[in-house]
Amino acid sequence: MDPVNVVIENFDVVKDKKCSADLFPGFPEKGQREYTLTKNVFIDAVDFSETHIPKFFGLTPEQPVMLKYGPVVKLNSVVKDNNGKITVIKVDVLPNYDQKLKGYLHWVSQENSV
Repeated sequence: MDPVNVVIENFDVVKDKKCSADLFPGFPEKGQREYTLTKNVFIDAVDFSETHIPKFFGLTPEQPVMLKYGPVVKLNSVVKDNNGKITVIKVDVLPNYDQKLKGYLHWVSQENSV
């Protein structure tokens, strides 16, 4: 895994910062886990592309995605280091997004990660 930092620039519009997920999908009676969404999260670098690619399910400039069990986000900008490596992806939450999505990305909160 190659984590990349994602900053949610309009984090103040996020109403529900707690996300629940079944421990065993489809079997809520077996328990749930709660995740806390924070302004800074990590996604896997393979889930992002600076250019739009057909049949790609990750985040691109033209394709918003849902952070799994969380909000829908769209790309704002990308920050790179002197070597051209992406260090930060800046996104905005789309609170009332109602169109079909291609991608649902796994994420982990930077503040709550090990």
